[in-house]
Amino acid sequence: EGEALVISPCNSVHMFFMKFAIDVLFLNSEGVVVRAIEDLRPWRLTRVYFTAKHTVELPLGAIALSQTRKGDKLNLGRQESLSVDKGK
Repeated sequence: EGEALVISPCNSVHMFFMKFAIDVLFLNSEGVVVRAIEDLRPWRLTRVYFTAKHTVELPLGAIALSQTRKGDKLNLGRQESLSVDKGK
């Protein structure tokens, strides 16, 4: 809880051999969410999001808790915490 894995560059995810579900955000080069996927379960995969440059893998429930949606901008700078700008 409170942590995420940022994979860059990355525009798709597979869950082969995983044991638990996660939430996933796909961001473009400006950090804008192009797709938010909640409850991505083991042995599933996402489609390729051609506009995505970064993928953020989060604990299950993190997207709902933060109310992060498509169009939100995330700051992926070198900070201790990830910030979300709800203003579009």
